[in-house]
Amino acid sequence: MRIFPHAVAVIGVAMLAACAPSDYSDGITAFSAAVTKADAAEKALIATDQQNTLDLNIAQVGRGNLAYAPPDPRKCAGDPGPYHAGDCAVQFGGQPFSDAAETPSLGSVTKYAALLSSVVADKTCASLDTDAKSLSTAIGDVAKDAGDAKLAAPAGALETIVSTLSCFAIESMQLRILKTATRDANPIIQAVVKTASDKDTLLQANALNVTLAQLSAAAVRYRVSHSATDLKQMVTLSQAVEQAQLAPAAKVIQSLGQLHQTLTDDLQSPAVNLKRIQNDAQALVTAAGALETSAITLAKPASASAAKAASP
Repeated sequence: MRIFPHAVAVIGVAMLAACAPSDYSDGITAFSAAVTKADAAEKALIATDQQNTLDLNIAQVGRGNLAYAPPDPRKCAGDPGPYHAGDCAVQFGGQPFSDAAETPSLGSVTKYAALLSSVVADKTCASLDTDAKSLSTAIGDVAKDAGDAKLAAPAGALETIVSTLSCFAIESMQLRILKTATRDANPIIQAVVKTASDKDTLLQANALNVTLAQLSAAAVRYRVSHSATDLKQMVTLSQAVEQAQLAPAAKVIQSLGQLHQTLTDDLQSPAVNLKRIQNDAQALVTAAGALETSAITLAKPASASAAKAASP
């Protein structure tokens, strides 16, 4: 029996269309939520690191070991202008203190994940076309953040889909875009996750070391003072340490890479089912939430007791 090319195309579309968006939209949404929560946890670690750096600088200035200079009121007011970033910063050791010294690693991955959700939610050909093009760009942005030239041009297949986008079967096109995008993005996501895991592990270790030093200082003070305030400080600091130890940053970030690998694999299956993505994503949201909370908790006792811990 002869099968004409257009019949093959129709059969292929029908096979893809067998999976309606409702079959996989929850999984995509869950993945995006997990990425967003992991990004929030990393930002909390960065904020804690910045707080610790500020506290250390202030302590060193107090000891006379570090020069500082107040901001120029005229520059703070933008006079004579234009205002430049850092014009109103306090100078420590001749350098302006910046709250943005560390750059979050997952910003582009968060945008990529959000666009996957947008593709699933699209109801018109025009919106799907727009989101597919944006998704292609987002994958390129993730590649830039990965910092690996070998990964810099992964979205060719997705761009080909966009150039031939047809509205006669929007659901099949949605699934095709998801399959191609995750496949192209996966090696880049893994590279970004490796970098983020290393950085976040170091940030968490630095925060823990600061809090451990404060805990040790509080214990020494209490042996002399028997003060209820010092004892309470010990309890607070020890709880912060335990909370962080039970929420290791590396595990959270590496789980994100594993989640995207699972998403990629499951989307390539003939019968797409993203139920396990939903379960794994929820576990990651929980773990990332614990990491975020622990990072915030580490910052609070660090800020409250920095002067005492740093004093001779």
